[in-house]
Amino acid sequence: MAKNMVTLGKIKDRIGDSNWFLYVLKLEESKYYIGIAINPEQRFSEHQEQGKNCSSWCKKFKALEILEIVDTGHKRMKDATLLEDILTLNYIRRYGTVNVRGGRYIGSERKVQKSSEHHLKRGYITVMHRLLEQFNITFHEISELGLNDFIMDIRNEAFLKNIIAITSHSENPKTTLLEKITKAQSSIRP
Repeated sequence: MAKNMVTLGKIKDRIGDSNWFLYVLKLEESKYYIGIAINPEQRFSEHQEQGKNCSSWCKKFKALEILEIVDTGHKRMKDATLLEDILTLNYIRRYGTVNVRGGRYIGSERKVQKSSEHHLKRGYITVMHRLLEQFNITFHEISELGLNDFIMDIRNEAFLKNIIAITSHSENPKTTLLEKITKAQSSIRP
């Protein structure tokens, strides 16, 4: 069973007995924090107590209330973290880097501003974020098909961006996209 946890550092994958939830906290001084948890109410309490499991943003600006809880529909933490990044970027777009933290957007304002501006300008965070958001293609599916290295390889980003645009309006976009990526990967393998 996955525990309600703090998401620090590199995460391999953790599979919960139930779905992961996104939560949005309203903080002091009109700040916001976005996170994921199996039990968002318990996680909110941890942020309010400001103990060792509290995010540094919530230590700086005390958590006042839960604004939103969204069932990600995913038991795998990796997929939930992609959705956390997407929601955090949407909040940054709306309220600015000075007021929002969460997901991959943690740390100094300069760091958050630089990465969020780059992602907003190009229209997506990573190809994997786009695959999940537009096609509901998960990390697990990509791994099962043996496509992980191909998709994560930055040299394939332009190809993937084009193939996503081409297949997004096809009759069965998810299947078509996965077939095209699989075919492209097999054509470059030795």
